Amino acid sequence: MYNFSKIKSYVIFVTILLISCSDETKINKNEPLEEKRVSKVYNLKLGHGMPGVSPQQLAAEKFKEIVEKKSKGRLKIDIFPNQIMGTDQEMIQKAIKGDLDIILPPSYKLNSIVSSAFYLDLPFYFENRKELYRMLDGTPGGILKKNLLGKGLVGVAFWESGFKHFTANKEIHSPADLENLKFRTAKNPFLFEQYKRLGAKPYFIDFQKIPNALKDGVISAQENSLDSILNLKLYEHQSHLILSEHGYIGYLLTLSKKVYDNLPQDLQETLFAAGEETALYQRKLVHKKEKDYLEKLREVKVNIYKLTPKEKKKFKDQLKPVVERYRERIGFKMLELSDQIKSEQVSISNDEIVIGLDADLFAGSAPSGFSIKRGAQIAIEEINSEGGLLGKKLRLISKNHSGISVRGIKNIEDFSKTQNLIAVLGGLHSPVALAEIDLLNKEKIIYLGP
Repeated sequence: MYNFSKIKSYVIFVTILLISCSDETKINKNEPLEEKRVSKVYNLKLGHGMPGVSPQQLAAEKFKEIVEKKSKGRLKIDIFPNQIMGTDQEMIQKAIKGDLDIILPPSYKLNSIVSSAFYLDLPFYFENRKELYRMLDGTPGGILKKNLLGKGLVGVAFWESGFKHFTANKEIHSPADLENLKFRTAKNPFLFEQYKRLGAKPYFIDFQKIPNALKDGVISAQENSLDSILNLKLYEHQSHLILSEHGYIGYLLTLSKKVYDNLPQDLQETLFAAGEETALYQRKLVHKKEKDYLEKLREVKVNIYKLTPKEKKKFKDQLKPVVERYRERIGFKMLELSDQIKSEQVSISNDEIVIGLDADLFAGSAPSGFSIKRGAQIAIEEINSEGGLLGKKLRLISKNHSGISVRGIKNIEDFSKTQNLIAVLGGLHSPVALAEIDLLNKEKIIYLGP
């Protein structure tokens, strides 16, 4: 006779054992998949056009070190300098297609993709690096990165070569000194127009071909950063270095969007964090090396001198028509935000009288707003050139309201606290002006409508 109690116990035991084995099997099957996901190594290629001894290459090596350490080996980076992966334009196209993972193009090469990249080619616009970094690391730089995103590129952080300077075989102190001078410029229509306006004969010549072009007499002058002037040995063909700081060469560490989108989120964040950290390292490196570059150039008997503020103004004044033609292409918002940053850097003195501008400078009526602003600037420049008003210089401070009444009211509140303010110019939006009337009356601010 069967002992059903024992049989029942046995069946329960076997069932539990089978379930346990089944669960264990599932866990063992899943473990390799999870391990594979976490431990997958992504090999990325970084290409750039600068020599192996350049600050860009040293920074690329630092970037590689930081990325591989932060990712615990899940990201590996191979670096290809000196146009090994093609010209800058070729590398940009490869990145867009997803055939090259990371690139480091000079800012002036990106204008073929987005016109806002002409921003860094504004002549005699950036006063110093502190001001410039606020722009690049702030909203203006963010606008440029956002524009690139729509073209298949992910901008990470701005590195640099630094400010540009003139080199020639004679002294240059004014636009007249550039008259009929065969001048090399990068393949950039904005730069080409600038030098035509200054009276030079501009030539498009590739970066690597500059020394031979100087040697063969194809060109007799050029512009570049100090590191390029030294590393390309341009001093062998140019007797004068004019420290003009007339433009800036930035390098934007950029990822292929196709590659970026296929990376896990934590590795995307790693690349951004490493890029921004390296930017600080690279900028300091360039600053330090620039002192050494100048010393080495002096050792090889290059004549070095700096443009005075008055000399810079001559160039800037002559180039204004070119800048105005490119304002819309660069972007009204980008330039207005930059102008505001510049204005914040200079405190209002007791010898100044302030006029405010409250208009749409970002949105649909931005062209009209900028026309009003430009007209006011021209009038102020004329008045100041004749001695100012009551012995004081006039100064324009502009604020954007984008056609939104709340923003306009906030602007008037800010203007009411502005030292030496005597009046505010308005834009085209009557609803905004009507919303501001009570506050204007309360603060006793003169309002001038268009």
